[in-house]
Amino acid sequence: MHSVRSLPKKYLKNEARGRPSVLLFIEKNPNICYYDKRTFGGAIVLARKEIKMKFKDIRPYISNIDRVSICDKDTLSYVNYQFISVVPESYDDLYLYGIGRIESEFPANQAIDAAVKQGVDPTGSEIIYAECIEFMLSKEPRKF
Repeated sequence: MHSVRSLPKKYLKNEARGRPSVLLFIEKNPNICYYDKRTFGGAIVLARKEIKMKFKDIRPYISNIDRVSICDKDTLSYVNYQFISVVPESYDDLYLYGIGRIESEFPANQAIDAAVKQGVDPTGSEIIYAECIEFMLSKEPRKF
């Protein structure tokens, strides 16, 4: 493990030079983050004994135009939504377990861009696979 101060210099650019926001977060929270060059070719890893972030904490930062999939960590069942604005508030008090980008099932009329790329009629209700942001949620906070 490395502290933020030992990140490679190419990652320590100032914001005017295009530093990713995750690095700003790391610099402001060095007690919960570290850089591990052995993972994923130099990934920045957030580490804490327990992450107690709820879905309602991250909801305001989610793109309004991306499709969303909500996955239950315990059952691995999921529900797909066309936009974050239609995701029910009943998920807000669940803990965020993970975030990813996946391809999941959507009606063609909810994923017009993907339907066109796949040669499917975008006005129909045929089920296609389209990229979305996946949030895995849990009743309990994630422990590391």
